[in-house]
Amino acid sequence: VMYMTRANSTQATAKSIMPKAMSETGEWFGYWPATRRWIRDVREDVASRSSAERTSLEVTSQVVEDLTNKYGLHAHQECLQLKHRLAQIQQGEVGRVPLHKFYGSALNGSYEFSESKSYLRIIGALDETDPLRPQVIIPNYVLAPSNCMAGTHFYSVCCINECDAILGKIEQQVGGPYGRPRQISDLVEQLASATVAAPRTLPAALIERLEESVAQEGSGMVPLHGRLFSQWLHHAYPLECPFPHVSGGVSVEGRDRKIAHDVETTLASEAEMREHCAAAQPAADGGAAPWLPQEELFLEMPRPTPR
Repeated sequence: VMYMTRANSTQATAKSIMPKAMSETGEWFGYWPATRRWIRDVREDVASRSSAERTSLEVTSQVVEDLTNKYGLHAHQECLQLKHRLAQIQQGEVGRVPLHKFYGSALNGSYEFSESKSYLRIIGALDETDPLRPQVIIPNYVLAPSNCMAGTHFYSVCCINECDAILGKIEQQVGGPYGRPRQISDLVEQLASATVAAPRTLPAALIERLEESVAQEGSGMVPLHGRLFSQWLHHAYPLECPFPHVSGGVSVEGRDRKIAHDVETTLASEAEMREHCAAAQPAADGGAAPWLPQEELFLEMPRPTPR
């Protein structure tokens, strides 16, 4: 509880503080019962491997160390549940939830999905390609600072970017910063994710986009560490890979990250959510995720030789 609420040891020794903190944690942290079970499991595991008394300083210190080191992976289970709940109300299969459905879940009792429209825009989780039908981009929202579970002044415990593992496997197979379009599309067709089964056949339009829009003119090679390839991965894995905005469009670093801890700025009021739901336009056909043609290379690498 100290870790989750950022309390200090002085507060922990105050009998009037911790019971209240325990109760309030259960109210705002829906995954708290599972977390308490996990803590007990870690404690049992440490105690079973030690010859010291269960309540000794040695065992307690090791429990705290194990909890700190493993909490990120444990907390990610809540991130996966969050993604699953959003996927159930997405429009089509492009990793987006209409904003009125997003707010509808909050109004129907969910303790989540109540971030303000301005906050969603700042963190890059709002797709306003159609201004009359704004949508929440699922992976961008899951990775938002408002979903970080705990942290200190030195680090935060946030959701794991599942796209990193996908890109890592592609990098391993390609063996360099550039890859041939056909090699990459063949790899992706065999590469499953938490929500995408494999093997599969990629849509012809997606392969064509890789060959004609992502591959560099002249060499015909695809830079793996560019914005266009990240965007292509978002289309291939819409629930795992975040949509990469053009630089300067959004920022969750520095001063903007502090917004995540400012409740008044982060959350929409009930009246605002109801107003948006009442003004919602009829749903479109699901459509496709937007494609922005701007390239940005995240790493400067020697250009490949023309094929």
